[in-house]
Amino acid sequence: MGNKTSVFWPFLIVIVVVLLLSAGGLVLRRARARAQEAERQNSVSQAKLNLCALHGFPEAECYACHPELAGKFRAAKDWCGEHNVPESQCEICDPNVKFKARGDWCKLHGYPQSQCSQCNPALAAAARPRFFDWCQEHQIAESQCTLCQPHLEVTTEPDWCEEHGVPDSQCVRCHPDLLAKSAETSSTTPETEDSSAHAEAKEGDCKHGFPAEDCFRCHPELEARFQKSGDWCGGHKVPESQCFECNPGLRKGNAPGPEVETPAAEGGAGLPPSDPDLPASAYCTTHYRRVRLSSPEVAGQIGLTFERVRRQAFTEGLTVNAEVQFNASAVARLSSRFRGTVQEVVPSVGEVLSAGDALVTLESQELGEAKMEFFKAQRELEVIEASNERLTRLAEAVRNLLETLRPGVSPEDLRKAWQPLDAGEARTRLTESLGRIERARADLALAERLYPVTTALAQANRAMLALLREAKMTAREATEKMRELEIGDAKAALLEKLATVELARSEFERQVKLRADQVGIDRDYLAARKELDLASSSYGALLEQTSLSTEKAQIEAEAQMVRTRQELALAEAEFATLGQEIRTDNDLRLSQAAREIQLARQAADMARGRLGLLGLTSGEIQALPGDPPEALCQYHLRAPFSGTLIERPAVRGEVVEPGQALAVVADLSTMWLQLDVFPADLPRLETGQPVRFRVEGLEGHAFEGRIVWLGAQVNDRTRVLNVRAEVDNSSGLLRANLFGRATVVLSDEEAALTIPKEAIQSDGCCSIVFLRIRDDLYAPRKVRVGYEGVDFYEIEVGLSGNEEIVTRGSFLLKTELLKENIGAGCVD
Repeated sequence: MGNKTSVFWPFLIVIVVVLLLSAGGLVLRRARARAQEAERQNSVSQAKLNLCALHGFPEAECYACHPELAGKFRAAKDWCGEHNVPESQCEICDPNVKFKARGDWCKLHGYPQSQCSQCNPALAAAARPRFFDWCQEHQIAESQCTLCQPHLEVTTEPDWCEEHGVPDSQCVRCHPDLLAKSAETSSTTPETEDSSAHAEAKEGDCKHGFPAEDCFRCHPELEARFQKSGDWCGGHKVPESQCFECNPGLRKGNAPGPEVETPAAEGGAGLPPSDPDLPASAYCTTHYRRVRLSSPEVAGQIGLTFERVRRQAFTEGLTVNAEVQFNASAVARLSSRFRGTVQEVVPSVGEVLSAGDALVTLESQELGEAKMEFFKAQRELEVIEASNERLTRLAEAVRNLLETLRPGVSPEDLRKAWQPLDAGEARTRLTESLGRIERARADLALAERLYPVTTALAQANRAMLALLREAKMTAREATEKMRELEIGDAKAALLEKLATVELARSEFERQVKLRADQVGIDRDYLAARKELDLASSSYGALLEQTSLSTEKAQIEAEAQMVRTRQELALAEAEFATLGQEIRTDNDLRLSQAAREIQLARQAADMARGRLGLLGLTSGEIQALPGDPPEALCQYHLRAPFSGTLIERPAVRGEVVEPGQALAVVADLSTMWLQLDVFPADLPRLETGQPVRFRVEGLEGHAFEGRIVWLGAQVNDRTRVLNVRAEVDNSSGLLRANLFGRATVVLSDEEAALTIPKEAIQSDGCCSIVFLRIRDDLYAPRKVRVGYEGVDFYEIEVGLSGNEEIVTRGSFLLKTELLKENIGAGCVD
């Protein structure tokens, strides 16, 4: 027993722990789900706070509030060209764009997520009042009803009733209990209770079907109370529980007349007032509204007829008065440009001319002088060009000559290279400079050969002088010691002087000895002494002179070396400078020659230009040198193009002045029409539009052309605008100043959208037509009307073709849309 108890309790503890963990996980999952739901609700609430209250789009991107964002939407390719609004905010093309803009969209089924009955079937009954387009017949949102809209039947969802073509979860024929659930849910819905409470008038209700004390239309002062309680429709400025537009079930009575429904909130993203494709009041919501008949049979009872939008060809034209004129761009009024005399007049008025045919021959002294100036300028130009040609050849030879002046080229090679070049003075100057370089090089070579000899001789002289000065020796001893020294004349002179000194000394010593022996004579003693002094002085002077001569010879040899080197460097520098100078002179001479040619050509061009100003063509100027002398003063006035001579006032022998008209030539293959157009018709005209012209009396002939110019000013007397057209006159029947009627083809449509006139209605700001959705449901569509025919209008914007529209009876549908504007209120 104890063992069983010991096993039971741990097992029980494990089970309890598992249960607790499971309960804890469930609590955590529910808490997480609540947090996610709270976060979703918070994000939805935040999104609602950021929505534009008037138009329902995110406030920062609402185009109706911020037209300046047009460039941003166009750059992002988010633009509806048909209705001139962002594609993501075009409620004409897609009534559900508001839901998509705020992220409330079920991509799986193509409905607003908050209203997708396929994702949330409970919405079909419980939230019925939330749908702005409820299908009473099939108990589903009108925008999701595939029985009313067969094109919605394509689906891949398993929730589909193939028999009845609706979601199986919403098929009331297969599941009748859905109707009971719908009724039960509706009875518990506050808004539905209000609706059912007022569906039928009760005793004590006002004429609007509400309790007299709570009717907002009878007591507008109750607005604050309704707003405080949250029962307020901001779109229509009435309590939500009393808004006929939002709750069509509130309407009283069973009259068979039509009812107006507003399936979308007022305001939608409209078009800016400046939009060229729709009327100025493009913010209206007419295109969101629907006119529903109580039954399909009512359409026949009220006399509605229908017709499909068709395409047909038509031509729109503007007929105005027109007058024929010459084509001013094909008329030439020829005159003389100088004073002269008429020598000959060739053709007669009316003759057909070819370009270049001579009309009048003139003789003029002024023309002759101009031709002579031209001949002179041409001759000077030819001379300068010939001179420049020779100069160019010389300059080319000089360039070739200068190219040979490269480092390391010997004078012999230079002279050989210069021999065939005809460089003129440049070659002579360079040859002389080259000769100076050669002489300087020869002098330098000689100085370089003499310098070692002079240096050796100076060294020998220095050695000899040092020997003679260091020790007393006889001439014989000196001769023996200096036998190996090659000294030359200095050596012989010094030895001779040394011998004289020795002889004088020897005589003086003998006289000294004789005087000591007292046998000598004082006079001889003094003479010997004098002779010795004189020889010694002469010997010393010769030593100094020899030393000085030696140094001087050495210095002169060195100076000669420096001098010859300088002369060579100077000659070489002069040669290089001469080459550069010749190059510069050559370029300067060429530049001057080019300038002279330019001036000569300018003078020739001026002379040629003067002849051109006097009327001569380039071909005539080119042929002047070959003209005979008698033609020097003659000038032939010629036809500038092929045409007809329509005037010829020139007379032979007449003296004419510059500018005097002599002939008028016109090309009559085309003519101008001057159209008299009223300013109000100007916006409909543009250049290039076809024009058809007819003249009374020429009924069998029509002349075709096109507008080429729209006048820049209005005639101050007739108050019409002159418009010019160019027409073909290949038949030759048109004459200047003919008067007729011209028709400007404004448009020539081959397949334009057209509708009968009776289908067009106006709601006060827009032109509208009514599209037939079903026999009991009609939608207004805003359109822009173009050309007006006899019984039709052209539709430029608003219809795409093949829609079925209301023709007769469309006025009745329009009055239903305008009841509130004309004071009828709701259908009572």
